[in-house]
Amino acid sequence: MSIYKTGYCFFTREKVISCDETNGDQLDGYYYRFKFKDVIREIRLSHDDNWENNDWMKKNGYNFISLIDEKKMWSFFKWAKTFEEVKTYYNIINIK
Repeated sequence: MSIYKTGYCFFTREKVISCDETNGDQLDGYYYRFKFKDVIREIRLSHDDNWENNDWMKKNGYNFISLIDEKKMWSFFKWAKTFEEVKTYYNIINIK
C-alpha cells in the first residue's frame, strides 16, 4: 500500500505543506496537510478518484472547504474519502 502524492490541495489549489505520513500508517489514498485560515489540516482522500482534473472540484472545492470550516465539520474527512461523498455532503451542508 502507498500514499498518492499531490503538490497542491485539491480544494484550495494552494501548495500543500507535506504528503508524508505522521503516524507510520501508509494506507492507499491522497494524504496531505494544508493550511486553511492559519490552521493546518490533514486529509486523506481516495486514490481512485480524479481530484485534480475534476471540473466540479475546481468550481466548488474552495466553497466546500469554507463550509466545512464554517460549520466546524472537519471530522468529515475521518470517514469520507471519495469524490461522491464530498459532493453529497456539500449538497447537504450547503442547503442548511
